[in-house]
Amino acid sequence: MLWSVVEEDLPAQEFLMDLSYVKSGLRIMVGKDADCYVYQIKVAPPQDPVPVDGGPAAQNNEVRHRGTANGSVPGLNRTEATEENGNTKRHSVSDLVFDIASICNAQTDFSVNDPCQNVVLFSHDTRLILTGGADGTIRVWNFPEMKEKLKIEASKKEVADLDISSDRKLVSCVTRDGKCKIWSLTDGKVKVSLDLPPEDDGKYVYKRSKFGIVEDKGNLNRLFVILNPTSSKCKSYIQHWTGPAFTMTHATPCGEPLSALAVSKCGRFVAVGSMTTGDVDIYIAYNLTRLKHVEKAHKNFVTGLAFLPPALHSEESVLAECDAAVVSISIDNQILVHHVEQTRGVPVWLAGLLCVIVLILTFIFCSYMGL
Repeated sequence: MLWSVVEEDLPAQEFLMDLSYVKSGLRIMVGKDADCYVYQIKVAPPQDPVPVDGGPAAQNNEVRHRGTANGSVPGLNRTEATEENGNTKRHSVSDLVFDIASICNAQTDFSVNDPCQNVVLFSHDTRLILTGGADGTIRVWNFPEMKEKLKIEASKKEVADLDISSDRKLVSCVTRDGKCKIWSLTDGKVKVSLDLPPEDDGKYVYKRSKFGIVEDKGNLNRLFVILNPTSSKCKSYIQHWTGPAFTMTHATPCGEPLSALAVSKCGRFVAVGSMTTGDVDIYIAYNLTRLKHVEKAHKNFVTGLAFLPPALHSEESVLAECDAAVVSISIDNQILVHHVEQTRGVPVWLAGLLCVIVLILTFIFCSYMGL
């Protein structure tokens, strides 16, 4: 939705290639042609509630048109229904409006023929920006100065995907030739090349890569990657590489080719989206056991996935009754939320009480039997 707000101000022949968002400071960054643009988001004062009876106020209360800094989110429900004493009551709701202001922009891809900024990415603390595009170069920029800090010539082919580790020391890079490497952000050298066995070379290509922390070991990273076959006769795979040496720990077949990958912030879950059927699957991260399968979630291939961040106790959230929630998008123009239901275990106090009861019953039985 925010993508649409920004894209409306662009000429018709120009398209946004990627978007990165950080909650800290409410900033979004987009890649367009050879450039990278950073925007500041602010929630504008609420609009007047929309009456549900279609009266004059409803006719005149059109949401303000999107301008350079203003935009409303389309498609929101304009009424809410509640049950009271068996009767349904409808209430007016306000449209959500954002003020979006440009912070800075810079040329970040320098391909001679057809410059295109494919990937833009904030570091977790928003102090760094990573970009990659048609020139096959990874560039690291200080933000907000937009001064180039590091330049890594990753490939002669285009950069297709990037991700940065939680400690800002490593960046994973997938290129259009199907290769995946982990680079050091300290010296710009290759740390690990995810090479396939000789018998599989040429049969598979890397599609996406994402870092994730190891639970209870926040300083230890692992890398999850999507491996797609070049032939329809073979299955796609999710691989799990564990740091710091990044050796492959697990691999699980997924069947059809995959197009999207996401890892939860807590490091517990991994989600993938299919390239053909629109399926969404959620896995347990440490052993890649499938936890949930949503068949044909979308009518076409899944273009993006993201786990919702954990909510504060004071916030109302879709995570209130589930362990995780992942958002999926597709070219079918749908945004869906898929939940991982909470695992209901026995409370500690109840388990202790049951143990005490069992011991008492055992003692009574032994006394009765004269043991």
